[in-house]
Amino acid sequence: MKRRIRKELSIGLFCLGIALILKQFTGTPHFIVGALLGLSLCLEIIGALPDKAYNSLKRFKHKTINGTD
Repeated sequence: MKRRIRKELSIGLFCLGIALILKQFTGTPHFIVGALLGLSLCLEIIGALPDKAYNSLKRFKHKTINGTD
């Protein structure tokens, strides 16, 4: 069974790569690099969750935003 990488994980890895490139090769302020690293870490954790926990988190998000069950 082939598993696809979730889009959250892909975006998190992309943000991590951008943050590391900015840190290494430019004079980007530490706040911006830190914010990108924090965002990438959160997205990677969400993308790496098991299916049951991921679906539970998505349902919670849907209930919170839409205010319905």
